[in-house]
Amino acid sequence: MQIIRTILGYAWAAAALVVALATFFGNDGFSRAIAGTGIKVNPKFSGGEVDTAMVRSGYRVVVHRPVFEALVGRSRSGFVQVDWKPDSVAAWFIVANDGSAGAPSAPIPAGLAGLLGRTIVDTLVLRGAATRITIDPARSVMALEPLDAAAAAAPLTVSQIDWKPDSSLVRTYLRTGTLPSGTRIPYRSIYWRPDSLLPVTVTDTVSCDDGWPLCTVRLDTRTGTSTVTALAPCVLEADRAYKLNHGWAVRVKLRNCR
Repeated sequence: MQIIRTILGYAWAAAALVVALATFFGNDGFSRAIAGTGIKVNPKFSGGEVDTAMVRSGYRVVVHRPVFEALVGRSRSGFVQVDWKPDSVAAWFIVANDGSAGAPSAPIPAGLAGLLGRTIVDTLVLRGAATRITIDPARSVMALEPLDAAAAAAPLTVSQIDWKPDSSLVRTYLRTGTLPSGTRIPYRSIYWRPDSLLPVTVTDTVSCDDGWPLCTVRLDTRTGTSTVTALAPCVLEADRAYKLNHGWAVRVKLRNCR
């Protein structure tokens, strides 16, 4: 019985470590999955509860509540976390052979092309046949190019591209002679660096619970370099900046003045 207890104890500790590391490095999706189980993630790893959200042009600023958690009571020092997230995330999913006519290339909506801002290249492998997919925002075109003999023998064609600006979801319908009509291709979503949709430099002022300015945080979204200007005695310095799944987060060290 003691051996079983020991094994269960180590298993629980390992699971807790996975949760901590995943949330620590900004894995938003994993954090949401853990939250769905009823397990409460320590705010030192999750960043704490969201206090306010500010809407800017093309992005949002999310300010978390200050965290002073300790094993017993409250710590003498803590932090406040600030997130910068783009308004939209462009993703695309592929559905094979919807039955309509297609071509090796097709125009993409101008609005989507403006959102991308750069050429996207990826490879789709279907039953061993490799096809290069190129999305050229400058020409507003999505093009398919067979990369091997198998792909050339049964080339894919684009029959339809759907895009809804409110959801930023791109769904591309492809045709191929190797699959019956309506068959779906299991394929990963491709995210086009949503952090590139953020301005090169973002600067925002964070306020405390009573509305008084706490500090001003400046972040370079290319390098993750951050600087903090204190506007209250409890602000110590910038702690660190790290990438979220979509966006950036900066933690600012605080002194517990209460």
